[in-house]
Amino acid sequence: MRRNLFFGSFFVAVSAIIISWLLTGESSPFAEYFLQNPSLPNFWGLINFPSYIAGSLAGNNLHSVNELVVWAVFFIQWFLIGLFFILVCNFIFLKKQS
Repeated sequence: MRRNLFFGSFFVAVSAIIISWLLTGESSPFAEYFLQNPSLPNFWGLINFPSYIAGSLAGNNLHSVNELVVWAVFFIQWFLIGLFFILVCNFIFLKKQS
């Protein structure tokens, strides 16, 4: 059970990193589309705003963020979100079985 929680949460975090690259990356295959239609990347940035706040607080310069901290907090944020959803799904599934 613990291994499933870990791998499920890890999968959610890695998927969030891939989605982040697809939505905001300059080398993304969808970069030209999202330059014309920025609503989805803007929403994604709003969801991930706490990681940028943590990166700016960890850096010495307020005008630039510490990229390592941003990606670490981003990964931890989505890992915890995945863990929460997996625990909720397991609770619902186990409740239906009994």
